[in-house]
Formats: sequence, C-alpha cells, structure tokens
Amino acid sequence: MPEPTHPLKDPPPQLMDRVMEAIANQDPIQIALGIFYAVLGALAASLMVWLALKAWRGFSALFWRFTARLGAAPGLSHFLIRGYPRQVRARFGTVRNIYLDREERLDLHRVFVPLPLRARGDRNRSDNPEIAAPRTTRAILTENPRLVILGAPGSGKTTLLKALASGVSQHQWEEWQGLIPVFVSLRAFSRATDEPALHDWLTGTLLPEDYGLRHAEPLLKRLLARGRLLLLLDGLDEVNTGDLSSVLTRITAFLEEAASRRRSTTTFPGWRAVLRFRSATAPTGGGWLGSSAASPQERSPQEISRVLLTCREQNYDLISDALLLRTQGMTEYRLADMRDGEVDAMVRSRREDFKDHGSKKGNKSIPRFLDAIRANDRVYQLHRNPLLLTLSIGLYLHRLDDAVPQHRTEFYDEGIRHLLRRHDYLADPQLGKGNRFEMRDKYALLCRFALASMADASAQGEDFEDFQVADLIKSAEALARNLVQIRPEQARELIEEIRDQAGLIADTGNRETYTFAHRSFHEYCAARELANLGDGGFERLQSHLTDSAWRQTVLFYCGMDHRYAERVVESLLDGGRDANRLELAGQCAAVLLRPQVGLRENVVTALGKALSHTDEPAARRLLLPSLLEVGRDAPPEVYAAVDEALRGLNPLELATNLGRLGKAAALPLLKFMVESGDAAHQKAALRGVMELEGLERIDLLWPLLAAFQTQGDTDYATAARRELLTRMSEAEAVGRLDGLPAHFEDLDEATLKRVYPFPSRTGAVVKSNFARLLKLEADAIVQTPTPSSRQGLPGSSAMDGKDNQRLSAAAVEASPWERFLAMVVSPKEPRAARDWQNLPVDRQRRIWSVPWQWVGGDRGRSCPVGGAVGDRVGFSAQSRRFQRDG
Repeated sequence: MPEPTHPLKDPPPQLMDRVMEAIANQDPIQIALGIFYAVLGALAASLMVWLALKAWRGFSALFWRFTARLGAAPGLSHFLIRGYPRQVRARFGTVRNIYLDREERLDLHRVFVPLPLRARGDRNRSDNPEIAAPRTTRAILTENPRLVILGAPGSGKTTLLKALASGVSQHQWEEWQGLIPVFVSLRAFSRATDEPALHDWLTGTLLPEDYGLRHAEPLLKRLLARGRLLLLLDGLDEVNTGDLSSVLTRITAFLEEAASRRRSTTTFPGWRAVLRFRSATAPTGGGWLGSSAASPQERSPQEISRVLLTCREQNYDLISDALLLRTQGMTEYRLADMRDGEVDAMVRSRREDFKDHGSKKGNKSIPRFLDAIRANDRVYQLHRNPLLLTLSIGLYLHRLDDAVPQHRTEFYDEGIRHLLRRHDYLADPQLGKGNRFEMRDKYALLCRFALASMADASAQGEDFEDFQVADLIKSAEALARNLVQIRPEQARELIEEIRDQAGLIADTGNRETYTFAHRSFHEYCAARELANLGDGGFERLQSHLTDSAWRQTVLFYCGMDHRYAERVVESLLDGGRDANRLELAGQCAAVLLRPQVGLRENVVTALGKALSHTDEPAARRLLLPSLLEVGRDAPPEVYAAVDEALRGLNPLELATNLGRLGKAAALPLLKFMVESGDAAHQKAALRGVMELEGLERIDLLWPLLAAFQTQGDTDYATAARRELLTRMSEAEAVGRLDGLPAHFEDLDEATLKRVYPFPSRTGAVVKSNFARLLKLEADAIVQTPTPSSRQGLPGSSAMDGKDNQRLSAAAVEASPWERFLAMVVSPKEPRAARDWQNLPVDRQRRIWSVPWQWVGGDRGRSCPVGGAVGDRVGFSAQSRRFQRDG
C-alpha cells in the first residue's frame, strides 16, 4: 500500500516545475525595481516611526512638565502622586521588632518617642539666656532652617527619620502639611557609579526605581521651587571613608544650587531637606504661653526651607570635610540620653506586652521593671538609650526573674543569646523545641563572619554593613567542617534559622544582600570574636584602632572582661598629644569593667593637659566630651580628678556639655558654679540647670535668681524666675522651694497679700518663698511695661488693646496653671485688687475660692484653689499645705 504524501512536506512535482520556470523567465530589471521599491518602502516606514516617536517624546515632555506644575500645587498633588505616600507608608510605616518578635506600626504617634535634642558647638556660646531653655524635638525640627543631628549608636536616628517619612506622608504634623518626604540611604547614594549629582541621582535612580515615579525631574524641580520636598538623607557615617569627601561635596553643591535658585525666586524659592548623620520646653520669647515663633503660614519661603543632617556623633568630629556643612549654615544638635519622663513613656508604650507576659508569668509589670532599672544609677543611665531599653524590655519579659543587664556589653550578649534560642521554649519545655541548631553554633557563626566581613570591607575600602549572603554561606560551610552537629550542606538552613527565628540578620530586598538587624550587632559580634582570639585578636585590632569604621568595635572590645582591654587604653595613651588617640583613650577607659583607678587617672591627666594646651575648637570638641565620659559613674578617686580638671575650664563650655555626665555627676559641678559668686559661672550654670530633671533644679534656680537680682541682670533673672514659676506646678515643688533659705528680705503682710491672699490656719499671711516668687514676678511686670516682658501673661490690665489681641491666641492654648499664674501676678485695678484680697472662704476646707471664670471656666461657678482648680492647675501640693496649716 503506497504511503500518503503530505502536501507541505512533499509538494507535487508539477508545482515545483512551474516555480523554477517562473524564476528562469524573470526580467532582471523587474527584480531590481522590486528590491528598490521594497527598500524605499522600509525607509519610509522607518521615517514615519521616527517622526511618531519624536512627536511622542515632545508630547511626553510637555505632559510631564504640565504634570509637574499641577503636582506641585497643594490641592492637586494628592491626585497626581497619590500612590507615592502609600508606598512611603508601606516601606517605613511598619517595623520589625525582633526583640518582641512582632511587626509594629511606626509613625509620629505610635511607637516613636521623641528624644531630647541639645544644641551643640557655637550655638551655646551666645550670651542670650533663652538658649539655655531646652525645647521639644518637634519645635527644633520644624523651626530651625538647617540642622545636623548627631547621636550615639542606638539613639534612634534612623527611627526618627523613618517616623518622619511615615508620619509626614500621613500629614501628622501641622507644621509640615503638604510636604512630600523622600528617604535616602547615603550609603546607597555613595555607591552610585560615576558619582552623580544628588539631584540627578534622585530623579534618575531613587524615585524611578524604588517608587516608580518615571520622569521625576520636572516634578522634583517644582516641589523644590514651592518648598514642598522633605528630603531625608540617612547614614553619612555609613559612607566609605574614601567616598566621604565626594558625598559631602555633592550634598553641599545641592544646597548651594537650591539656595541660589531660591534667591532668584525662579526655580527654588524654598525647600526642605533632612540629612542624617549617625552620631523641655521653654519658649524663646519667654513667658508661659509657648513659643513665639511664627506659624508656618507666617514664615517666608526661606524660613520654611529646612535641612536636618544626622550622624553618629563619635564619627562626625573625625570628618574634616564636615566644615563644608557648617558653611551652609548647618546648626549642630545631638540626641541626648532619654530623660526620666521619656524612659517612663517608652516603657509604658509597651503596656500591652507587659500585660500579655504578666498574665503568663504572673510577676511581670511596668512598676517592677522600672524599679529594677532604677535600683542602680549606673544601670539606669544605660537604659536611657532607646536600643538598650528596648533590648532590656525584651529580655525582662522572657526571664523568670526580675534581673536586668548591668553593663553595655551585657545587653548585647544576653540579647543575642536570647534571640538565638527564644524559640527553644526554655520557659515551657512542654511546647517542644522550635530551633534545629544550637545557640552556641549560631553565635559562633555570627561572630566569625562579622569579623571577617569587617576586615574584608576595610581592605577593599568599603563599608561593612551589608554583605553578600553567598559569603555568609561559605563561612557557615567552613564552620560546619569543624562541628559534629552541623553538616556543610546544612549551611543555608542554619542561616535561614538565624534570619527567620532570631531576626538578627535580614534580607535587604534582593535576596542576595543581607545586613545585621542593627549595625551595632555587627560591631559587637566582631568585638566578641576578637576577644575570643586572645593575643591574635589584640594584634589584629592594632591596625584598626584609629579607623572610624572600627570605632564602636574598639569600644565594645574594651567593654568586655579580659586583660587586653587595659592594654588598648595604654597603647592609645602612648600616642602622645594626638587628640584623636587621646579622645578614644578616654572613651575606652570609661567602659572598662575593671576599676583600674591608676590607668583612668592617667587618662584624666592626659586629657586635662591636652585641653589646657589647645584652643583649637575641633580638638576641644573631641577632648572635653571624652573627659566627661571618664567621669561618668567613675570610682570616687577618678571622679575627683575629673572634677578638678573641669573646674578650670571655660564655664560656658563646661555647662554646655554637663548633660553628658548624668544628673548625679553634674549636680556637684553645677552647685560649685552657682555658689562660686562669679557672674560668668552663674550664667553658665543657668544653662546647665535648665537641662536638669527633678526637684534638684529648684535648689539651684532659687539661689541663681537671688544672685541675678543682686547683680541687676534682668534677662537672666527673668529666665530663672519664670523657669521656677513653671516648675511650681510639679508635685512637691512648692514645698521644696519653701524649704530653701529665703535669700530675699521679708515682705510686709500688705505687700504680700496683694498677690498672695491665702492665709495660714492662724489667719496670718504666709511669708513663704513661693509668695516671694510671685511678688518678684508681679514687680517685674510693673517695672518693665514692655510687650516682650509681659509675653505669657494674658489678661493683664496694664496692657493696651493691641498687646491683648496679640496674646489672645496664645492665651487660649495656655494651661490652667499658666492662666492661674497670669491672674495672680498681673496688675489689677483697685476694685479687682479688693476682690482678690477678699476671696470667699470655703469654711469646710479652710481655703479660699477663686471665681471659675478667672481661670477659664464657666461663668458664675467658683472653685476652691485646693479643689478642682488644684487638680487641674497642678496646685495640689500648695493646697495640701493650706489644708495642713489653714
């Protein structure tokens, strides 16, 4: 049977014959013309495509320019880039809390606790006493044109910027309504090829690739021109040492270009930038009603323009090119340690965690934890760091006892161990074991790899923070060859368990590059490995002692209990008068676990001599904080040496930095300055006293007020007096003041009664320090009838109508305590004075009543000073004394 033929595979012979005949009989001219027309048609088609593309590009450019103009308009930007804020919130509005093993919301209302900012450098060298008054972080960020924010590791710099990005994208701060935040990693910017300008990198790389904003150039220009950009540049200390100069130059060029275009009022009339470089409330205008700064609507575009630049403080002073930023008007602030109230606020923000763990363990509560960390002043000082406090909370909630870490390195060691084994369920064996690998093996891998990656990065002139996961796998395979429990083929599983169960390493997003959960974990593990290596580790560290990238590792190394820690300090002292080595010697001596009194005294002597022999501001900025650090929580002999060295310094320079010592160590020095009788020391002391917390501040403010009154220094007397009046609303403050020496002449009853008609139990007018303070303020108002002297005193009858109108808005925002003080000390017409001195008495409680409308209440009601008003205006301490004596 013949096989069937396929019409396509086997064409019939007749068809092939006809095709060959047609080809043989074709005219060559026709063939050439056919080819010519085909080529011509192709060229015409290409020309049409080219023209269409060119027209599309022109239309596209016109469209994006038009879009930029609309997108920069406050009313329309939401519609045109409404997806961008959502991306910002998705990227920065959620953080992984590895210590409590959960995801958390992050913005300006949740989790984030604003830390105190303190002015640094020449800003504190002014004679204006108002500078001494600490201000809120929000006020500093929103009211200062350009800032450098410095801080210690774990002080919350990255958290601050991420909270700003998330919160501003949700319009949570009225002062920054309408701003568009852009968060930038300076480490990523520094690694861009060909060193692009910052503006070009933003429009060509960051915004298109990370946020999908194609053609961002015209939109960014319009946002800059209208002052609607909030640029957050994160981590200048994470830039490679070799790239720092270039990065700072490009940042400075961006600032200069923006400023020049703003002045021309064409392209850049105003802009805001926040740069990050790792490292309360008293109004500038005086008085009790808050800041006198203009509202955002009242400021000029140049005033609205803002720069915040943040960095690790310990690295910032080592960068010579930082001067470029100072030439651009950058004011330096540092994130100070959390104050008592901020520690409490951060702990209480975890009330749900305490509630959950308290129900499981039965003995975990916020008061018990606070008691544990406050039991020792040195331990409490460590808990003023946000990272360490968070670590400590996580450890405390999972422990069976109430113990807390006692040393900085102990926080990290216990924290890492806990994270690596927390899924072992050691507290409840019945749950079984959630980890496949032993904690000690995972810890060994992290330490070995941390040191190796830091050494490799230094050799290549790169930053060590992020690393290739392939390198970590190779390190795990090499470690597994020396361990019985782990096989080399399990290396990836071991790494995944550290990532997923402990959270100590994290994928940066591309599955090939990882980082430690916090840069300081990387640095601590490297230091732990150096300590484990003994002599070999000490020798390896010698070549990195003055490398800024290794600085925190050196400090961790010296904070561990081994004999090489003291040898590091000795080797640094051998560097003669090198300010950088002496500064690091002081920082290392401060973290030694062993007393080493003789070695620490040698460090104090060397630092004191260096300070006395140099007037160079850069050197003094290094040496003085180091000397203060040695005196913090030091043995008595060492503190005595530090105290002696400090008393010979410039008083203003000393007061500016006293906050670094902590309250316990700063109080004796402040007392010395207050009692010195020297006006310069006393003025400087006021600055330091303003930063103190607690009733001890009253003990120093009262004699300072007396000194300034005697010297006739009106400005400083006003600052001290109003700070005292503000603090009188705190519990037990009035009693504390009344227990101090009088310092002023006794006043007759008629004089006192004009401002203080409240009698004692016997009916006599109370001649207390609090009454004298009120009289001093009332006299100051009468003697200085200027609007500025009365700011914060609404309702004063001596003011004219314009003054009252100007203060009416501020008066609405005043607290009941502020309104009550204004009522007490303000000048009164004769009839009002008679009414004030003959208040209706509450016979049941033996205290006098104040008409409620005087303190902003409903008309016709009256309230006893010690009752509802006392509760609302913070007058309870005084009212209790009235009830006791009256």
